[in-house]
Amino acid sequence: MISTPPHIVFTSATHHNRRDSVPARDRRNSGRGRLHFARLICLFATFFSSSLTANAQIPVRIILDTDIGNDVDDALSLAVIHTLTHHGKFDLLAVTSSNGSPTTVPYIQMLNEFYGYPQIPIGVATQPACHSDGNYMLPVLRQMKHGVNAVDATNASQSANGTDNVNQPDEKTGIDETNGADKTDETAADAVPFQNTPSAVKVLRQTLAREPNQSVVIVMTGFATNLVRLLDSPADEISPLSGSELVQRKVRLLFVIAGAFSEAYQNLRENNLLCDLPAGRRLAAEWPTPILWSGYEIGKQLVLGPEFLEHQLNPQSPVYLSYRAYGYDHLALWDLVPPLELAYPEQIFTQSETGRVTVREDGTSYFIPEEHGRDRILLQQTPEQLTRAMDLLQGFLSEPVILPK
Repeated sequence: MISTPPHIVFTSATHHNRRDSVPARDRRNSGRGRLHFARLICLFATFFSSSLTANAQIPVRIILDTDIGNDVDDALSLAVIHTLTHHGKFDLLAVTSSNGSPTTVPYIQMLNEFYGYPQIPIGVATQPACHSDGNYMLPVLRQMKHGVNAVDATNASQSANGTDNVNQPDEKTGIDETNGADKTDETAADAVPFQNTPSAVKVLRQTLAREPNQSVVIVMTGFATNLVRLLDSPADEISPLSGSELVQRKVRLLFVIAGAFSEAYQNLRENNLLCDLPAGRRLAAEWPTPILWSGYEIGKQLVLGPEFLEHQLNPQSPVYLSYRAYGYDHLALWDLVPPLELAYPEQIFTQSETGRVTVREDGTSYFIPEEHGRDRILLQQTPEQLTRAMDLLQGFLSEPVILPK
């Protein structure tokens, strides 16, 4: 369990009774003065205590930019964000997708509706760099919306064809080898149509424009496509600010799942960067606000096995069905790092000193400490931190869904 910050207790020193030292003619005025001072102290204490309580309960304003479908941990990440939104930790403002699969938007909408947040805006990349259905979104959509047991049928088909775990990233590169594959017309036709889905850039601009200055955290668990296009966007009817100016004014932090920064993975070409490498390199070079990077080595430590996924998850939930359709025996949870760190800052993970991240031409990345640098990276966890992280994640994923009032 994560311990909550200790309550602040206001105490006063013991004062000696000095009444006898006050001349009789001044006692009445002196008493009034002490009473007035005591009232001020009480008012200040009440105000200060209320302010602390209010600040502790202010949810983190989040925009999730995801490549959902590329891997199943994106789906689990969105589910945990919804659970923590229900707990008052987050305010999920919008979800944008950098994945070009036609199934992405209806899948996100299905998850939002399941957790009771159907009103959350969704945007999708136009001319995306990557397409991936992940073998799970379409069968889960069919089963959730039409009651068709498409998940078991998909698993049986994959086993018969010897294609179990077809989307498992290569251990040497972290790359999903099915990325970029065009999906069939059947996939597009069977998905719930979202013909009026706005572009990701439009949703990002609209969302940022209406939020207070320096209040938004953007969580990028996919490719940098949408965010670089946001930087390039011109002033328009949504905001008189350019995209870069809008980000500078409204965003307080960008949380990125990308790159690899430990010595063991220094030559790894991580998928979120590699899929749209020009955008990834520009993001690292040009993004104008602080960035917190979680590299490949961080999420790889967080693994859920089949024992938990099969026996602790609600078998009717889209999270369970997505895991079943995806077919992993052990699931690394790269994209669940941001919800944990944002809900429990620096209680589960340790952040580095400031510095600068650079993405090389070949897709590898590195971090150099630098005083007053823009970036920080998460450091690999201790065994104790890892245990706390897994306890929390398993609790959130197995928690019954309670729809918001």
